[in-house]
Amino acid sequence: MNEVIAAFDAGDLERASELEVQIWVDGRKRSPYQVPAAIRDRVRAMNLIALRSDAANLGGINQPLEPPAVGRLGELQVPTLVIVGALDEPGVIEAGETMARTIPEARKIVIAGTAHMPNMERPDEFNRVVLEFLREVEESNTHL
Repeated sequence: MNEVIAAFDAGDLERASELEVQIWVDGRKRSPYQVPAAIRDRVRAMNLIALRSDAANLGGINQPLEPPAVGRLGELQVPTLVIVGALDEPGVIEAGETMARTIPEARKIVIAGTAHMPNMERPDEFNRVVLEFLREVEESNTHL
């Protein structure tokens, strides 16, 4: 991640975006050649939009929340679906575990063979999981 920050600070947003694609799309256990080029290209383009926005608005980003959101997860009172990719960054996988463990009505799903973008890498599976969850929530609400 230090390389990403260095590239961003140097104004090399193309490099920063490619490095972030390697982290978030390829993941630690895959090479760029193991991910469809169309997915990598789409994420890189989307990420460049975000990086350009961040570069233009540096004053408003990365401001910590007080109190930290993680300490308030237990206050959520809605069914919550937590989806993580099995190849995502360890910290993201752990954050998913924390959410699933802490949010009262949370369910965690791990989508195999994906990193941080399971919705783009496995859209059919992702959509099936989300729609199934929403149907279950709707059914449980109609029985109240």
